[in-house]
Amino acid sequence: MKTMITALALCAIASAAFADVPADFIEYKTSSPEAQKNLDLLRALYYENYDRTTPQATLWDDWLSKSGLWDGYTGSDNHRKAWKECLSQRKVNPETGYVHTDQHASIAHPEGWPFPFWNQGVGGKGKGWHFSFKNTVGKPWRQTNINKPEEWNFIGCEAGELNEDGLPVTLTAPDAALEPPIGALETMQAPFMQTRYIAEKDYENLKPYIEWKTDKNGSYDENNRVYIDAPASWMRYAVADMTKNPNWTGTVYDVRLRMGNETTGQKIVLQAFFTTYDTRHNVNSQAYIRGCCHYFFWTGDVDFLKTTIDKIRLAHKQLLVEHHAEKENIIHTTWVGHDPKPGIVRENGKRVMRPGVGIGSNYWDLIPFGAKDCYATVLYYDMLNHFARLEKAIENHPEWGIEKGEYTSADLLKKAAKVKDVGNKLFWNEENGRFNHSIDEDGLTYDYGYTFVNTEAVYTGFATDEHAREIMSWIDGTRVVKGDTSIGDDIYHWKFGPRSTTKRNTDYYCWVWNDAGSIPWGGQVQDGGAVLGFSYYDVMARMRVNGVDDSWERLCGITDWYKDVLAEGGYRKYYENHDGTLQGGGTAGGLGCDFEFFETALVPQVVTEGYLGLRADADSLIINPNLPAALPDLSVSKIKWHNTVMTVKATGKKRIEAVFEGKPGADTAFTLPEGDWMYTVCDAKGKLIGFGHIKGNYKLSAPNAGSIRFDLCDL
Repeated sequence: MKTMITALALCAIASAAFADVPADFIEYKTSSPEAQKNLDLLRALYYENYDRTTPQATLWDDWLSKSGLWDGYTGSDNHRKAWKECLSQRKVNPETGYVHTDQHASIAHPEGWPFPFWNQGVGGKGKGWHFSFKNTVGKPWRQTNINKPEEWNFIGCEAGELNEDGLPVTLTAPDAALEPPIGALETMQAPFMQTRYIAEKDYENLKPYIEWKTDKNGSYDENNRVYIDAPASWMRYAVADMTKNPNWTGTVYDVRLRMGNETTGQKIVLQAFFTTYDTRHNVNSQAYIRGCCHYFFWTGDVDFLKTTIDKIRLAHKQLLVEHHAEKENIIHTTWVGHDPKPGIVRENGKRVMRPGVGIGSNYWDLIPFGAKDCYATVLYYDMLNHFARLEKAIENHPEWGIEKGEYTSADLLKKAAKVKDVGNKLFWNEENGRFNHSIDEDGLTYDYGYTFVNTEAVYTGFATDEHAREIMSWIDGTRVVKGDTSIGDDIYHWKFGPRSTTKRNTDYYCWVWNDAGSIPWGGQVQDGGAVLGFSYYDVMARMRVNGVDDSWERLCGITDWYKDVLAEGGYRKYYENHDGTLQGGGTAGGLGCDFEFFETALVPQVVTEGYLGLRADADSLIINPNLPAALPDLSVSKIKWHNTVMTVKATGKKRIEAVFEGKPGADTAFTLPEGDWMYTVCDAKGKLIGFGHIKGNYKLSAPNAGSIRFDLCDL
């Protein structure tokens, strides 16, 4: 699945985003004329991003699937097909359960984020040789010149003439060796070594591995050896995990690639050989599992679940084992470079780069996360609750023929409760009244007021009620945190949402972002800037803590801003005339609204998830309205649960209606809030065909139903 949209295509999306919304697009309706204006703007925002709710890199599996799988608008079947194909084919390491990031071409770890690159090692500490630049990142991120074959030693093999694919090499003796001119190499800069080569024939006969010499061992031998996990295909982006061998430590002075061939005459084309930082993310399993849950609950696709459940369970296992969640009840990442220590330090008043330190672990890719990671733990907590519902559905449906998992739904819920308990005690910053984002291996924390960590902690229910209240009092400006750069109303300086961080940060980054002080406060997304999509978590967190009316007021602040954006011709035109710089399409900036910021589609979901209270489950569509005073009623059209398309309307909390488009599916069912409800079923012409009382759960038994209405009885 292609995960990168070109800048040209994104420009086309941006220019078309502000066209009139088609009449047959999903509608948000209310009887309040004033509130309708706000709903129309949210509808326009959703339409602008609707085609961008298809799969991207793994990071977006949760955000975009929850935004793009609930609707029955034209093309929704293609959306569902795309999500099924993507989630079914996501690469999951069969040994560890690590879910690949699946981002665009680069020269970083092929299973991880596209940077840092080896040549960002500062002072030549990363090492690499390229005989071709095919499928690599472009200038200026990579080296400029092709390397010279004559600088290499070829033992048991012969090099040919360079071509656009790389350096042809013929293996003339068993176990041929290729030796680059490496010099001294710090192993900290090379937790992985990556080889890229083409072997069009007999590639299965190649068993490549890497050997090295140290100052303590001046000869190659089997003690200094790591085998490469080469994919079973002719194009091999093969990565050797050097950390598997404890002898890969300190400084090494010679490294060579052995092909492990038993026969001779084989030909390969060597494209590149280079050191690789560990750019993997510790949030991929969480995103992937939640995406799979969204897909299954909205579609009811049991075939998908049958073919994917083993991968889902394996991805869960990865967190338990590789990130120590089984024993510690948090995500504790011990990958090289992912201890959240700063990649920039000050020594004698001077800034010193520390290559290999402070590598990002998630969407916020310039900020060091890892070790005891609060953000990854929040996402883990939320994933456990989703996963528990999935396993519960399997337990309730033995007829599906899916074996029960190692962990029951009850086990997962119990684990989630433990994660919440441990996490709130460990990560809470008593002095500042908010969560620290991570704790490093020395027990140190670095708090720059990460609003995105805290609002998502509130939204997911990870934060205790007391902690949630403290968080929102800080973000809404009623409580001042000493030392913060942004306080009070300034936290919402960008109008559409809170700043991503509230304290100026010039040093606490991965080493590759080493001149943050030259960019003004708010001029970088991760330093006082803001991302539009994550305003969704702010609004939803407000609903949980401050009440639904407060959330509506904040949402109207977003629509007021968006109205001005539309009036001035779009985001780019708007910020030509207003304070703020946009990131995207290859440019740095402080605000993320368009281009690669696909998660903007989250914001309109406040209407369906927040106010209508829609949630899909395996056996029913859950509806739990929570309307603000400004919305006496609310309806959303073209909601598609499994194969039933309907308009759902709530009037206060006492009336819920569903009007079906076409024939409802045989499995159509609803779960309502607790209470005594009277239901009335009518056919497509409005004729009454059924009525009765329920206690919150109802399965449609009339195949010719055109609508159903539920009224809460006051007894």
